Amino acid sequence: VEAPGASVATAGVGADLAAGAGAAAVFGGVAGPWPEVVLVAVAAGVASAPGVSSGVATVTPLTLGGKAADPTVIRKAGTVVRTVFKTTSPPILVRATGSFVAGLGATQTVRSYTGPRRGFAQAPCTGPVTDAWILGGGSAVGHTTDVILANDDDRAATVDLLPYGAQGLIDAPAGQGVVVPPASRVTVRIDTLAPGQPIVGVHLVTSVGRVAVVGDRKSTRLNSSHI
Repeated sequence: VEAPGASVATAGVGADLAAGAGAAAVFGGVAGPWPEVVLVAVAAGVASAPGVSSGVATVTPLTLGGKAADPTVIRKAGTVVRTVFKTTSPPILVRATGSFVAGLGATQTVRSYTGPRRGFAQAPCTGPVTDAWILGGGSAVGHTTDVILANDDDRAATVDLLPYGAQGLIDAPAGQGVVVPPASRVTVRIDTLAPGQPIVGVHLVTSVGRVAVVGDRKSTRLNSSHI
């Protein structure tokens, strides 16, 4: 967590809301387009709680410096805003200042009725991290899992993705040194790292910077989900 500010990112998205002059949540978005997706929605708000009395929260597409021409602004605690996209969505930056830092939260949902994305998937916003695990993915026939990395910093992040199968660590040179440019997202398919695995866990470690991360699992036989 940065000082004096704080950052929260998802690669889809949870909240590592630390005290400080500011906090931010980044939703990695859905990198479609996926014609079968009915909607992608990002909900963000500031909870009413003791000590949460003043500040400003904004919801904007993620751009270098976190600036946008027309952000959605939250000026009152207890307010929730919802942004809806069709088939695909950009990374979204949710940022708060003042005491709103303690009450800030955001989540994403993806809904579809057909195709490998059918179902209802939801993930909370998460803070940018240097070490994390994505569990419950798979790369067997009929299953795909994407690891979505979002970087809300003004410098590039470098990430190593270490896949684990039933027999332990899988050698995956393609997962080494993945670069996530500033204010952007990168999607890595698990089947490019560890193909043909019914169950895969991925250990993420950064050597430079921090990223938010979420897993996006799809199946021709089961509903989609975020992991």
